[in-house]
Amino acid sequence: MYDVSREALVFHRGLSLPAELTRGLALRPGEGIAGRAYLERQPVWTRDRLADATLRHSPATQRLVDASAPRAYLAVPIISREETHGVLVVYFFAPHDFSPREVQLASTLADHATLALQNARHFEETRRREREAKTLSDGLVLLNQAARALHRTLEVDAMLGGALKELAQAFGASGARMHLLAEDGSVGRSLGHWVSPGQPGDPGRRGGISDYVRQTRAPLLLRDVTKHPDFVHPANIAHGVRSIAAFPIVGQRERVLGILLLYYTAPQLFPDTETRLLTSYADQLATALENAGLYEETQTQRVRLAQIFDSTSDGIVLVSRTGEIQAANRQAGELLNFDADRVIGTRMADVLANARSSLPDYDRVFEDLAALLGDPDRGGEGEVELRRTGHTVHWTAQPTRDAAGSIVGLTLTLSDVTLERQASQMKTDFVSFVTHQLRTPLAGIKWMLELAAQTPEMAGEAGSYVADARAAAERLIGLVNDLLDISRLESGKLSMTLQPTSLSKLTKGVLDDLAPLIREKGHQLTVTGAGDATEVPADPQLLRQVILNLTSNAIKYTPAGGVISIALGRAAGATARWTITDSGIGIPEGGVARLFEKFYRADNAHTVETEGTGLGLYLVRLIIEKLDGQVWCESQEGRGSTFILTLPVSG
Repeated sequence: MYDVSREALVFHRGLSLPAELTRGLALRPGEGIAGRAYLERQPVWTRDRLADATLRHSPATQRLVDASAPRAYLAVPIISREETHGVLVVYFFAPHDFSPREVQLASTLADHATLALQNARHFEETRRREREAKTLSDGLVLLNQAARALHRTLEVDAMLGGALKELAQAFGASGARMHLLAEDGSVGRSLGHWVSPGQPGDPGRRGGISDYVRQTRAPLLLRDVTKHPDFVHPANIAHGVRSIAAFPIVGQRERVLGILLLYYTAPQLFPDTETRLLTSYADQLATALENAGLYEETQTQRVRLAQIFDSTSDGIVLVSRTGEIQAANRQAGELLNFDADRVIGTRMADVLANARSSLPDYDRVFEDLAALLGDPDRGGEGEVELRRTGHTVHWTAQPTRDAAGSIVGLTLTLSDVTLERQASQMKTDFVSFVTHQLRTPLAGIKWMLELAAQTPEMAGEAGSYVADARAAAERLIGLVNDLLDISRLESGKLSMTLQPTSLSKLTKGVLDDLAPLIREKGHQLTVTGAGDATEVPADPQLLRQVILNLTSNAIKYTPAGGVISIALGRAAGATARWTITDSGIGIPEGGVARLFEKFYRADNAHTVETEGTGLGLYLVRLIIEKLDGQVWCESQEGRGSTFILTLPVSG
């Protein structure tokens, strides 16, 4: 028969042959009669080997043949499915002429041998597959038992403790260990199960088994650890370990999460079926570890969010799309008079209904909430006064979204703004009182200074002092008027008389009043759309104050000889647009966003010799917002500024 490992025909069985001839007999393809039949794949014979000059043997084979081999040979190849498996040899110890009938008979015998060989191999293959199937079936049962341990808990230590015990029992190992690796590949934690007393040594060192498996990302099977003294931890050998199987635990992002090791005190062959089962288990273990990691991270975030949830001074309520409360913190319960722990699952409408007696405008609040739940994407905010406690609560509602971005409900934030409103009211009252008290004497001072300026004796240096005092009095009166207007706008007490108002006419009137100042500074001013007949619903006096403020700022903050342009027209939809652009000093980066804040002046305002209080643009914003409009600025330092306001057009 042909031995693939030796690449030669090896004697299998024969009759009446001396043992010294058959022991260790191996013929290379082409060597001797049998080698030629194997190589040529057809019957080959010789009457007398001693007289056949075509036969070739190796020196070692030649010595055996010369000693006691037969004289005449007939060799027929045994061929199955185009593969030559061996050679059937008929031999005589004396010279012999082989007849065609003998050749045919030998060929028939070879065919029968081929059929028998096929049947034997088929039977052996069937038995092998049956054994593998049984081994696989038994292994799958044991593997499923071990795998179930992975899903009993999401706590890593508890999960691995049970899983390693089940795994060791399933595969007959004396012990099992899991090394959990840190981001840098070092062993972060190590957990194990050992059947006998004591523990195997830690192989997680650099250069050891775990480090090798981490780098190669492939299983490592050591059938005899004594042959790897530099690779295996000495404590393992001392503990009686003879075989070790190590498998990488690779996560979804190709990071090696850990190393699974099985220890055996008896030598192991590690058949392919068992290796495949353990590789499959390693994959399941990777999934379980990642799930456990996500669970731990979720729990950590949950605890952290719960701490934030309860430590904030604001009340927070999470409401589902169907109106049920999904979560609420203690502060929300204190504000709305409910138990935060017991309100989960209760409809928000029922909570508000219980607070009906505390809400003077309950119907409006209920309608607002119903509208928000119907269309949570729009959000909203407002304030309610709680009659029960006398507190004022500011509420904001924002849509709650899931990981996919879909809206799943509302997040209500409740802030107790009672103290802020009281402080604001006190400030408003104080400013109103002070400005009222200043307004009358300032008017008297201005009137007396005007009389003094008309006196003939007031000339030269004295007249200059009176003029300066008169200008200062006018600035103070302007400041007092601005403060009064702001106070009234903030408190909602400023009465506004809305009527169709022409932006074009207001702009012309303001420019007529500012004409002397424009000529004094030598500015070039143009107006585009001066004939626009668009009207907006506004209080003419307040809107004139806005245009005056923006225009005078452009004049003051543009160096002499500058260019100023005003444009009037319609924006998209039923909206009027008014724009003023100057070539002035511009506004530094970061200042534009704060430009309309109270008392704010840009950092570069001091470069122009003009006085300001930081109230003018704040007043502009308050007025425009009261008129349901918008105002904003576009600017770069050193390149001028553009102020734009838009207002709804009169219907």
